[in-house]
Amino acid sequence: MTIDEMISGLESLTENSRVLRKSLEKVMVEELVGPQNVEAWMQRHPFGMITTSLDCARDLFYSAFPGWLYRVMECSVSDDALVTPDFNHPEHGADLQYQFPLALNDPVEWFGTDVDLRPSGRPALALCISMLLAKKRINETNEPLELVSGQPE
Repeated sequence: MTIDEMISGLESLTENSRVLRKSLEKVMVEELVGPQNVEAWMQRHPFGMITTSLDCARDLFYSAFPGWLYRVMECSVSDDALVTPDFNHPEHGADLQYQFPLALNDPVEWFGTDVDLRPSGRPALALCISMLLAKKRINETNEPLELVSGQPE
């Protein structure tokens, strides 16, 4: 399942989508923390809560994005969320600056993680979607460049 498909699935969730919610959360956790860490994650956080509990979504964020920052905002119209590297983080900041030099000027714009989820009432889901957008950008950044025909190898 692609990240775009995960996001579409998450955006379509309703209160009655318990089985779909658990399935999507499992795939999302595998994508964000790696398949080798899913069992450990499940012992601490039952599936079905990550997209509904801001505490669980925050725990996933801290596991998946060390040294990053997040913001969640709620109003009567929408839930907004963004995640981005914290280039000033005392432990991870220098590594993040090295890993994402093109994001230094405007990390929110470069990563494209600013989520405006409507209707409101789903802040954990907004944070989850923002994390997936960040992971998508990281994956794109880490893809090997394809050689254009005619270029020397």
